[in-house]
Amino acid sequence: MFHIVFPALPYTTTEEELEEHFSQFGGVSQVHLVVDKETKRSKGIAYIHFTVPDFAARALQESDNSIFQGRLLHVMPAIPRRSNNEENNVSKDQGTKTLKQRREEERKAAEASGDTRAWNSLFMRPDTIVENVARKYGVSKSDLLDREADDLAVRIALGETQVISETKNAFKKAGVNVEALEELAKGKVDALKEVTM
Repeated sequence: MFHIVFPALPYTTTEEELEEHFSQFGGVSQVHLVVDKETKRSKGIAYIHFTVPDFAARALQESDNSIFQGRLLHVMPAIPRRSNNEENNVSKDQGTKTLKQRREEERKAAEASGDTRAWNSLFMRPDTIVENVARKYGVSKSDLLDREADDLAVRIALGETQVISETKNAFKKAGVNVEALEELAKGKVDALKEVTM
């Protein structure tokens, strides 16, 4: 199963249109368009379940960053929901652990499953980027994230580039071989691509 995340789908897209479009990659067993409970309007997110995992992998590979009904799609694998019994068992086990311990366990599990963001020191969350850029230039985060600005995504992307560049320089000054880390990350990503294909 994988899902399509906003800004991906036009709010007028129907489940039938999604099924028709994604069935070109293989058998679609279920399409779920996420709808706002109050307004009953689409949120621009859909879950599509394929009959065979290879169909989903092909759809993921060929649909990500493609255009659908005039919008750029961002396609990601969906994370299966746990059943209520599993959640109850997990919550009992997790009840005695601190939030920091639970997050550390989640990070280790993500790292073991091949999620390179779990260990990549050059991965930056958007809120961290905005906070650092705002602090560096002496402006508030709200000024940087002006809702009326047409170039908000560009501002964040430029900020991310700047912060990552500064982080790499700090690593180099500390004696870290950044190129070796990048090659290691590239190798893990390539290995993951080979496994999913």
